[in-house]
Amino acid sequence: MGILRKEDDDYEKLQMLQVQEMERKRIANELHDTAAQSLIAAYNKMELCYNLIDVDTIRAKLEIQTTKKYMKDILAEIRETIYD
Repeated sequence: MGILRKEDDDYEKLQMLQVQEMERKRIANELHDTAAQSLIAAYNKMELCYNLIDVDTIRAKLEIQTTKKYMKDILAEIRETIYD
C-alpha cells in the first residue's frame, strides 16, 4: 500500500507543478500583452516630455501629468493581473 500512496503523492505533485507552470505562463503572457506594451508607450511619452521641456514647457508639464496618470493605471493593471 505504501508504494501506491507514494505514486499518488508523486502524481499529485506533478499535477500541482503543471498547474503552477500554466498559471505562470498565463500571467507572463498577460503582462507582456498589456503592461509591457503600456510601459513602452509611457517611456515614449517621457521621451517626448524630455524633448519638449526646453521648447514648450507648458505642454511638457501637461504631458507629464497625463503620463503620471497613465503609469498609475498601468500599475493598477499589473496588480489586477497578479492578484486575479
